[in-house]
Amino acid sequence: TGVASATLQGFLRRVEALLPELRLPYCRGRALVAAAKLTLLDEIPWFAAGGARPEALDLAAERLRQAREGLAEAVQVQKVLPTEAVCAALRGDYLGSSTAVAAWQTGCQQLGCFEGQPEPELAADLAHELSCTASVPERPLLQVLCRVLARVGVGHRTPRA
Repeated sequence: TGVASATLQGFLRRVEALLPELRLPYCRGRALVAAAKLTLLDEIPWFAAGGARPEALDLAAERLRQAREGLAEAVQVQKVLPTEAVCAALRGDYLGSSTAVAAWQTGCQQLGCFEGQPEPELAADLAHELSCTASVPERPLLQVLCRVLARVGVGHRTPRA
C-alpha cells in the first residue's frame, strides 16, 4: 500500500479511540468507515501474500454494517459500497465484490455528482480487474483496491437535484 503497517495501525488506534465519544450517527458512521478502510489497507499485503486475516475482514465488515445505520444513502454510495467491494475482494469473494461494485456504479449514475470525477472510472477498473482475476490476486487488482480505498475519503459530494 506504500504506507507502513505501524502508521496505519497508529491511525486506526486514533480512530478507535474516538468511536466511544462520537454520538451523532453521521459522525460515528464516517469514523466507522474510516476504521474499516484503515483495517483493509493494512490487510492488502496479507492478501497479496496469500490471504487476508479473516478476523480483520470480519471486523471491517461489521464496522461497515454499523456505518450504514448512521449515513444517508448518498454517503453510503460514496463511502460504504466501495469499501464493501474491497472487503469482499480481500475475502476472495469476487462475485460479492462485483455485486458491490455494480451497486456503486448504479449509485454513482443515480446521484449524478460524479461527472468529471474518478469514481466511475475506478468502479469500472475494479469491475474489470475482478472479472480478470482467478484465484491468485494479480498486481493490477491490488493497485485498484488501493486506489479505491485512497479515494474513499471523509467528505462527500452532494447529489444533484
